[in-house]
Amino acid sequence: DFGTGYSSLTYFHHLPIDTVKIDQHFVRDILDKNEALEIVEEVVRMAKALRRPVVAEGVESVEIGFMLLHLGCHVAQGYGIARPMPAGQVPHWLTEWEGNRLWRRLRQESLGLGNYDLNVALFSLHIFLDQAKAHLCGETDPTLPPFDERQCAFSHWYHGIGQVRYGTHLHYPLIQIHHHQIHRLAAALIDQVAAGRTQESHGIVELDALGDAMNRELRKLERA
Repeated sequence: DFGTGYSSLTYFHHLPIDTVKIDQHFVRDILDKNEALEIVEEVVRMAKALRRPVVAEGVESVEIGFMLLHLGCHVAQGYGIARPMPAGQVPHWLTEWEGNRLWRRLRQESLGLGNYDLNVALFSLHIFLDQAKAHLCGETDPTLPPFDERQCAFSHWYHGIGQVRYGTHLHYPLIQIHHHQIHRLAAALIDQVAAGRTQESHGIVELDALGDAMNRELRKLERA
C-alpha cells in the first residue's frame, strides 16, 4: 500500500515489487481534496515510469473510478465495485456487474475536455441526470440518485478540487445554482410522478434544459 506505513522509495527500489497499490486514504478523497488527487496522480506517474502496474483501493463510487481511468490507473478495488463475498456468490455478482448501468457508462463515456478533473465533473452530472430520468420513465430497479445535493459526487467535486482549481472564475457560483436547481427539480418530479400528478416527459425536458445550462458553464471553465 504505497504512501503509508513502511512503504518508501527506498523499499520500492530495493525489493522485488511487481505491483503498486495506492492506499485507500488517498483514493477516497480524490474528488474532495486537491492534495489527495495530486498524490495519486504522482504515484501513478511514478509507477508508469518504473513500468509497474498500479492498483487503487478504496474505490467507493463510479466517479472515483472515472477519475482513476483518466489518471491512467486501470485496476481497482473497493465497495463501489463489490464488497467481500463468499466464493459461491461471485458468479451471480459477475452477471450483475457486466450489466451494471453506471460502470458500463464509464467505459463508454467520451467527454472531450482536455482537463480530466472537468471531465469527471461532467460525468457525475450525466450520471445523476440518467438516474433521475430512469426513475421518471419507470425503469425497473434503477439506482436511486442522491437527492440530497450535499451527498452527490458532483457536490464533492465542486466544493473540493473544483473550488481549488476553478473557484476564482467569476461564473463559478452559477454552476452551483444550476446544480441546486437540478436536484430540487428531480426530487419534486419523482415525488409528483409517484403520486400520479404529472407526466414524466415534461420533467425530462426541464431536467435536460437545466443539465445543458450547467454543462455549458462547466465547459467555460476550460476556456477561462
